Amino acid sequence: SQAVPTLAPEAKTAYERMGARALITLPLRYGDKAIGMVAIAWPHPHAFEEADMSFYRLLMSQVGVAVQGQLLLQESQKRSEQLGRLTRIEASLSQANDEEEILRAITGQISLDSIKSIVLGYIDQEGDTNELMLQVMSLWHAGQFMSRAAVTLPSHRLVDYPISQLWLSKPDEMLVILDVENDPRAGDAIREDAKRDGWRSIVLLPLRSGGRWQGLLILTWDEPHILSPDERFIFLQLLEPLAATVASRRAFVAQLAARREMERLYEASRRLNEASDLQELLVTIVESLAIPDLSRANLWLFEHDAQKQVASTYLLSAWSNDPIVPPMAVGTKFVRGDGEFGDFILDADLLFIENMAHYE
Repeated sequence: SQAVPTLAPEAKTAYERMGARALITLPLRYGDKAIGMVAIAWPHPHAFEEADMSFYRLLMSQVGVAVQGQLLLQESQKRSEQLGRLTRIEASLSQANDEEEILRAITGQISLDSIKSIVLGYIDQEGDTNELMLQVMSLWHAGQFMSRAAVTLPSHRLVDYPISQLWLSKPDEMLVILDVENDPRAGDAIREDAKRDGWRSIVLLPLRSGGRWQGLLILTWDEPHILSPDERFIFLQLLEPLAATVASRRAFVAQLAARREMERLYEASRRLNEASDLQELLVTIVESLAIPDLSRANLWLFEHDAQKQVASTYLLSAWSNDPIVPPMAVGTKFVRGDGEFGDFILDADLLFIENMAHYE
């Protein structure tokens, strides 16, 4: 159960005088800075669903960015054009439905004349080691957006990119290399990568939101490039709203994937319950996985001895999509101690073996 929030008596009295019976307070943050608070009240008690609370939190990250944008506009009229462009980018970001549209929100408001490429990638922590992996999600190159098929690349370890050492050491800052050939921070390994990939100048925007890595925006030029005041301002101001947009997009995609998974699970459960025999049940399992290159599946039943230990197993049903090797005969039985294969089945735990040749 959730802890009962504390509310100062004077604050409670003030809100009750205003007719409030339920209340939420939502801190507004811009980076690490608290910039304000939104209070929303109801005239009657109100139950808060977990989905609603999650939505409020995500919304406030966007609101904080928008409020800060307005404050900047008031503080500096001389930057009205810069802020106007930033506002247009943020508006486009808020309407983006996929990763390409996120990138288009940026490319529509900056000069692309000398830019070689712009890459939006997602960063994930993989496995027990929490190793950082980069997955390219959208790519603008040589004046056009590449197709989704062209950017569907495997994830890469960030540690394999020498330049990662520079921006990972300052993850909340934009990294700018105006000329890789003359920048003292760029060692031989970075220069070799730059030569191979064909760039001389690079800007990297690390994207963090909610204390977690979200992604990385990379802009490259094939000649040395000095950022204009407008470019520097826009890129710096993009760190927060772009990170918030990417975080919201990723949360939406994860929620959508979870919903689809639940729908698949529900349909599989329905078909399992309707199966008329064990063979149909096994076929349902195979079809529910929806993996086109499966070759075979077996359903085994364990038998226990007087000490309630697994002593033997026999094959209840078998399925094969292999035109050469037929399925194992139903009724095949293995008793513990008969051989390594039978003992493997009797002792098998949850396993995911990607390549049998590499398994010991």
